[in-house]
Amino acid sequence: MHSTKLARTIGAFSAAELKAVRKAVLQKARRRDSPVVKLWDALVPFHPGFDDEKLDLKYLFKKAYRGEDYEPQKLRNLMTTLQQYIEQYLIDAELQEQPQAQQLLLVQALHKRRRTGAFEKALNDGLKKLENVPDGLLKLQARLALLHERYFFDNIQKNEQRTEDLHQLAQALNEMLAHQLLIYGIDRSVRRKTLPDDTTFLGLEEALSFASSDEAPELLEFFQQLWKLYTGGANPALFLELKAGFFGNYHSWGEFEASLALKTLINYLTPHVVGNKEPYISQLFELFEFGYAQNLLVVDRQLPAVRFLNSVVTGLMVRKFDWVEWFIDSHAVYLLKDKEETLTLARVYFLYYKGWHTAAPDLLDEALGIMSTTPHDGWFFKLRLRMLEVRIFCDTYGSRGHSVSFVLERIASFKRFIDRSGNGETSLGQRYKKCLGYCRQMIKLKSLPYVDPHRKKALIDEIKAEQQLLLKDWLLYHLDRL
Repeated sequence: MHSTKLARTIGAFSAAELKAVRKAVLQKARRRDSPVVKLWDALVPFHPGFDDEKLDLKYLFKKAYRGEDYEPQKLRNLMTTLQQYIEQYLIDAELQEQPQAQQLLLVQALHKRRRTGAFEKALNDGLKKLENVPDGLLKLQARLALLHERYFFDNIQKNEQRTEDLHQLAQALNEMLAHQLLIYGIDRSVRRKTLPDDTTFLGLEEALSFASSDEAPELLEFFQQLWKLYTGGANPALFLELKAGFFGNYHSWGEFEASLALKTLINYLTPHVVGNKEPYISQLFELFEFGYAQNLLVVDRQLPAVRFLNSVVTGLMVRKFDWVEWFIDSHAVYLLKDKEETLTLARVYFLYYKGWHTAAPDLLDEALGIMSTTPHDGWFFKLRLRMLEVRIFCDTYGSRGHSVSFVLERIASFKRFIDRSGNGETSLGQRYKKCLGYCRQMIKLKSLPYVDPHRKKALIDEIKAEQQLLLKDWLLYHLDRL
């Protein structure tokens, strides 16, 4: 059941949204004892996974059509109806959040019915309302759509050739295309974390030409340079120039443009950070710190789990422990999805990394306490927690009462867990198993009564170097994309 289209659609809703969706379904069905409402009520208790063994088609049919014989096609039709009701709810919810779209639909309806006076009033009202909307892609798109309706209404319905309408439409089209291709295009590539090829954006050369002309606003010129930075590889001088331009001009841009520019600069730094280049790591932290101070990274009071962990990881890598602690406490409220797992990882990373760098065993003990009381659900979540657990046992061996056999068994148990999961031969699984091998060597080295001094020093240096590299690898695991 969990793989059906209906289950995936309902599973995408948060728990807080379910009540509003049920209300919309009830309004469509018009009565509480409708089979489609009963089907919804039967599915919701299994949200969001829908993977309970008893949840099958016969169970749902029995709930929706009590007392009737099972008919597969009848149930499939009912599931289709519920899917349609939910999709209509999504459309209505989006329209409520986009007054410009509603205004355009009104204008188009009046255009279709040739209501000249009402059409012109609605269109002028729409253009007037847009004057108070912050500059950005959505404003340009809404203005272009309204001018498009005016142009065709005047030239086709009234049989007049209005040059003024054509000029306004052409100007709006040029502005929107340049803005859309340069800004939305960059945003799309940033999210995919792929460099675009020549076919990615239709008309990109024309947009760049417009952005370079005297008519182009300063914002488009900035994004033209940002585009060159993003597609041209490492360019520290251009990066520093654009970073300075961002800090100097962000307050004069719209929220979308400022946020996108910041995320593009952050994305430029990510591959350099993964290469463990310290100057870039500090630059990345500066951008994160500024972005949160100016409310540019929290959109609609929501913060994705990946961005939350990226921020924590970056602060830990530059050892800004006070900032990381403040960030976790102040921004946890914005997490909506995977909140408990994300917060657990953030706190354990903080305690472990700070304890490891400040030689504070009490922080390591606190991290162990959190891990021992946290239920392990997802494989990657469990993988990261168990790896840190093994590291703490190895790093603190000799200062607590654990025997050699106990720590070695924890290492062997973790290795079996990786192999049983089917990920033992993947690059990630191999990397973790290699680390477990170093941990085993460390424990044996500490437990032996005598080891040749030269061999001991060489082995310790090798293990410490590998530990430092792996520690950064675990943290950088989250620096994938925004």
